[in-house]
Amino acid sequence: MKMEGDITLFLAIEKMVQERMFLHQGKLVVKDVDLAAIYGVKVIDIRTKIRENISRFPSDFMIETSKGEYALTEPGILMLGGLLRSERARRVHMQFIEYFVHLLHDNGMSVFDLIKTVKNEL
Repeated sequence: MKMEGDITLFLAIEKMVQERMFLHQGKLVVKDVDLAAIYGVKVIDIRTKIRENISRFPSDFMIETSKGEYALTEPGILMLGGLLRSERARRVHMQFIEYFVHLLHDNGMSVFDLIKTVKNEL
């Protein structure tokens, strides 16, 4: 059961994704600075976490810009959220998962359908 604050957080995430997601090198991404704001952490903490766990961020999860900034794809956003340790980051991470699953459902798919589709393409 969702608490009222979680619904507000869900709506804030949905708005941020819609407003801040952009196409970069053919991928939909969100900048690390925007993610820092929603996770309630410093952007330097996000960049440090990414560098410390770079093997968890292949090129389809993240793009590093020439300025040392990061732009994360949907899988990269989910990976990052699992690495951050604050209570707010944990709540935001859970809401991001719900948001992306919600998007799948809106398109008539489930996570299991997506896995089946990818498996069939391999």
